[in-house]
Amino acid sequence: FDAALSKARVTADEALFVGDQLESDIYGAENAGLRPILMDRYNGYPNYEKHPRVTDMESTMALIDEMMAE
Repeated sequence: FDAALSKARVTADEALFVGDQLESDIYGAENAGLRPILMDRYNGYPNYEKHPRVTDMESTMALIDEMMAE
């Protein structure tokens, strides 16, 4: 995560991370200080509420737009 932030020249609090694996993607992003979004295309985590959860690209883009406006 740190290498990606460095390459993008942004800080963790300026970045969002979309991932589909809880352990490596979502918890990893959270531990690195990024705002994670769970991509749950196959509805494997229907009750997950700790971070935003999306199921398709359209809802992902809408959520990112909303989060970036905050």
